[in-house]
Amino acid sequence: CYPSRVGLPNVLDHTANIGLHEDETTIAEVLKSRGYATACYGKWHLGHHSKFLPTRHGFDEYFGLPYSNDMWPRHPTYDAFPSLPLIEGEEILQYNPDQRQLTTWYTRRAVNFITRHKEEPFLVYLAHTMAHVPLHVSDKFAGRSAQGPYGDVLMELDWSVGQILSTVRALGLDSNTLVVFTSDNGPWLSYGDHAGSALPLREGKGTAFDGGQREPFIAWWPGQIPAGSVCRELAVTFDLLPTLAGLAGADLAPGRTIDGRDIWPLLSGAPNAVTPHDAFFYHLGGRVHAVRSGKWKLHAPHKYRSLAGEGGGGWPGPYENKEIGWALFDLETDIGETVRWALMYPDAYEIGLPNQGVQILYEVINERPDALAERTYAVWPDLEKLMRENAVPQFTVDQHRPVGAFDLFGLSFSTELGYTNMLTAIDLAGIPLHARDRDETHPIVIAGGHAAFNPETIADFVDAAVLGDGEQAVLAITD
Repeated sequence: CYPSRVGLPNVLDHTANIGLHEDETTIAEVLKSRGYATACYGKWHLGHHSKFLPTRHGFDEYFGLPYSNDMWPRHPTYDAFPSLPLIEGEEILQYNPDQRQLTTWYTRRAVNFITRHKEEPFLVYLAHTMAHVPLHVSDKFAGRSAQGPYGDVLMELDWSVGQILSTVRALGLDSNTLVVFTSDNGPWLSYGDHAGSALPLREGKGTAFDGGQREPFIAWWPGQIPAGSVCRELAVTFDLLPTLAGLAGADLAPGRTIDGRDIWPLLSGAPNAVTPHDAFFYHLGGRVHAVRSGKWKLHAPHKYRSLAGEGGGGWPGPYENKEIGWALFDLETDIGETVRWALMYPDAYEIGLPNQGVQILYEVINERPDALAERTYAVWPDLEKLMRENAVPQFTVDQHRPVGAFDLFGLSFSTELGYTNMLTAIDLAGIPLHARDRDETHPIVIAGGHAAFNPETIADFVDAAVLGDGEQAVLAITD
């Protein structure tokens, strides 16, 4: 899959007359300039006509399917697909191949290529067809997993990775070979037991939530990448182009602007290495649905698909459309994007709050006003820390005895109307406070939304404020 920003508006199939432009530079072309042998095995999906195939874009060899393996006559819900071609080089070997053999065929060719080119630098791009639906697995792994066909497929993919790593080790190339394992999107949830799960991430493929976007990324290079190390900084698959170019000492295409950045400091465990991306945009359907900066992820109002009924046995279940408004999530503490951390407030930036995250989000949004909304917003994510640093008192509120009026950073709030008014004012400001529930005092952090009702106790407030779609209450009580 690919985002619409690269100029491919839809997923390409047999009817497409467009594909990867000849002026674009691939990783294979960059590495060939340094004498690398290059091969691509598996799914291509950047155009099926000869001029778009891998052999026209820097790869010496190609063997695989030119688009998704479900684009064939046996699709469960669409009967207009023609026969699916299996291509070697630029020639069609056969139609509707035995997909049970694809993983084995790709693996054997990759191993053979590595063995043939052990004396020279090489690149193998192995884009396995599985575990895309329809699922197919060879006899050697069929029925072996307790998780059914999906588990069988994963076991065979694990075998494939093992075959490649064993070959690299056996040829004595492990100290000079970088291996990367990753994927392109989250699970296609409508296919149920044939799709896997992204939990604890929210939603799946086709959404801007991390369940559709965040992927495993495993890099292996003995002696260069510390074994067992974990990097939690933001990186993107398009970072691989400049990273590999840097490692190979290759120049990128002059005069071209690329999105990727060199992430070798992250992979190699360099001290204090941080993401090279100040902000990352999540695109869908020609619009920006979300933007991430550091640990903060801000969703703009948009519709998204969500599972309405699970499929199974290779048949998809239905989706339904849902909507999310402006919502900020702290991905360090809330990986599932369930707690809206702070209310969007249109004048927060003008107030001058000293918060780097706010400034970055505000600036990147204002650079793309057409892609987000007519009105721009900033957010107040770190106000509790801000209050401590500025010695601002945290107000203790008794639900029966309001504390009166107060000023904070030039904003005046009044509690003359009582406890509910105090909660509403605090909610609009996003300010942490303390409130008394019966005989105990609890710190409360407002997490977004409006307190537009009159609860009798803090507990009632929390119960009443629970939002739909798995999102938690607009305030959180912590002891």
